[in-house]
Amino acid sequence: HHMDRAEQALAEAFLRSRPSRADEFRAAWCHRGEGVGNWGWSRTVRHLRASGFNAIIANIAHPGMAWYQSRHLPVAAAVVAKGDQVAQLTRAGSEHGVEVHAWIMVFRLGAERDQHFVDNLRRDRRFLMRRDGTLDPDWLCPADPRNRQMMLQVVRELVANYQVAGIHLDYIRYPSPDTGFGPAARRAFERSLGRSVADWPADLERDPRLAAAWQRFRLAQIDDFVRAARQIADQARPGVKLSAAVFRNEASAATAIAQNWPEWARRGWVDFVAPMNYTDSVETFARATRRQIMLARPTRTAVYPGIGLTTDRLGSLGLALQIEAARQAGAKGFAIFEINQTTAPSAFPDMAKGVTR
Repeated sequence: HHMDRAEQALAEAFLRSRPSRADEFRAAWCHRGEGVGNWGWSRTVRHLRASGFNAIIANIAHPGMAWYQSRHLPVAAAVVAKGDQVAQLTRAGSEHGVEVHAWIMVFRLGAERDQHFVDNLRRDRRFLMRRDGTLDPDWLCPADPRNRQMMLQVVRELVANYQVAGIHLDYIRYPSPDTGFGPAARRAFERSLGRSVADWPADLERDPRLAAAWQRFRLAQIDDFVRAARQIADQARPGVKLSAAVFRNEASAATAIAQNWPEWARRGWVDFVAPMNYTDSVETFARATRRQIMLARPTRTAVYPGIGLTTDRLGSLGLALQIEAARQAGAKGFAIFEINQTTAPSAFPDMAKGVTR
């Protein structure tokens, strides 16, 4: 018991001794379209600000549900019960000086979904097909123009109708190399080739030139979405930021899941990326962050590393150390996954004792 108290005092002293830093982007992801627990957005945003944070990345849309008055997606029950959540979120953001980034899961469906809507998507064959011909019930096919169009409309209506500081793209990728072989994808790929593929999808593995073309095709599906999202956001409201949550290892991500963010940076499509550098090792975190910053340095894209507070059960001390490692690596900001009922009352106020004072 005495030891516990001593450790607590030590932890407290450590947190209070940590240096803060001016002019950085300090964000938290929030996975619930209604904010933390039963707080609502007003209290969630106020709490984040009191903890020294200046941005929130809020998950308010996926291909099966929207937490605002959408014309393209089914609207969540919470909107009917408690009003438009994005309107409340942006109001709280401007009131408390917190940037609001609307987090969209692009090709993956979240847990809460409208069954009727999802049944229609399945009937229209819009889900991702695996190599063996079965459907993945959680993913839309990125090569199906109907899916890209629907999610681009979501980007457009959010930027046009709400005072969001930015749009944050997540699941902007394929889930694995063994997915994406559906009829719409086949048609589009054969059109890009200018000929048909006889044995689908076996030939895509068998023939090395075809394999390379397929690889390029998959990358193009994801690249095209990001490019179009940038154009749409700029048209709807110049100055709005576009960002993406991306995998830690960009080299394997490009080949395995068709996510090539260094290309998006080179093209000037994204204002920042938040690589999910989730690990309990400060060394691994720092090494990844340094490499990512180096890759982005010649571009106008910032790197704000994602810190896995909940994924790696870091606790306040671990969180403080990784924030400091991000600064030492040269990052001008960071994003924390995530603010929720457990972390909101503990880790966030703990940062305000020093790191985000």
